[in-house]
Amino acid sequence: MSRRASSPRSSATRWTDPDVADALFDRYKDALRRGHVAALRGQLEKALNAYTEAATIAPERALPLNGMGTTLRRLGRDGEALAVFDRALERSAADIDALAGRADALVALGRRVDAAEAFVALAEVHDGAGRQTEAGDAARRSLELTEPPDRGRTVARIVGRIRGADMSDATRAVIARALRILEQPATTPATTDDAIASSADIVVVDSPSSGRRIAASEPADEDLGAGPGDPLERIAAADAAFDAGDPATALAAYREAVASLRVDGRWRVALDACSLALATSPTSGQLHLDLVELYLDAGWIALAADKVRLVGRLAELDEDHATRDRLCAVVRTHFGDDPSLMAFCS
Repeated sequence: MSRRASSPRSSATRWTDPDVADALFDRYKDALRRGHVAALRGQLEKALNAYTEAATIAPERALPLNGMGTTLRRLGRDGEALAVFDRALERSAADIDALAGRADALVALGRRVDAAEAFVALAEVHDGAGRQTEAGDAARRSLELTEPPDRGRTVARIVGRIRGADMSDATRAVIARALRILEQPATTPATTDDAIASSADIVVVDSPSSGRRIAASEPADEDLGAGPGDPLERIAAADAAFDAGDPATALAAYREAVASLRVDGRWRVALDACSLALATSPTSGQLHLDLVELYLDAGWIALAADKVRLVGRLAELDEDHATRDRLCAVVRTHFGDDPSLMAFCS
């Protein structure tokens, strides 16, 4: 599809002139790219401004609004984020990112019943697209908030479909969680003792300015200072290179340490190394894919998917083929049943 064919549609006459439309679309892409880069760097106000600019250029598109909503949530401005996700859904009623963002914003605002309804809507869209694992997980989250009989039927229907399919370990885990909730009395709110933490509950390694961040669900018995000296020596060498003004050498050494630590199964230490590496190259697609693989090792599937989306969009805008190829290998291995992620590889 040509760039012009994929340009944002608008009733405004500015899009009817081909030259003007191309210039506007270039501005739109540039604003999106700046938003993605700033988000990766943790520069949230700058990201919000860039996404807002993109939404102004193409007001009928949901993508920049989703960027705005996600950034507002990271800033703790959940009420504003909710309004933005509502605007995105007016443009694309089945947009997965907008539906999920809206549901999480409602949870943060303490609107449990509305959030439960939002997760049912998200489950139904996933279910309709054949993503039964994601559908079951969204329905489970609805039931954790409140469980009228109609929600129980929704989860029962989705679980029934999942059982008829070939199941991965992740799918079995979703079924087990959903069934445990369904088996509870309808008048008792579901407990979350055995639930996987949502992305809002996990403090993520995402920007060098926010320090060391480790999720509460990590094993507590891993000694961050122990282990083979070689990866730690690489980290020390990377620190020295960075202090000497050689970020390229520092990044390479950090990534070598991350790869070695990951092989050893020491993903918590590897996350620390990634946090240090982000100071040298906060927009490195390869480094963020290292993080994706660590998130997958830790079982943080939703977090990994969110990172894949952001890196995928940035790789598209930058025409970064090496990052795209590696990203697609990860997607095909871990997210082959998610059309929204597989779209990056089409």
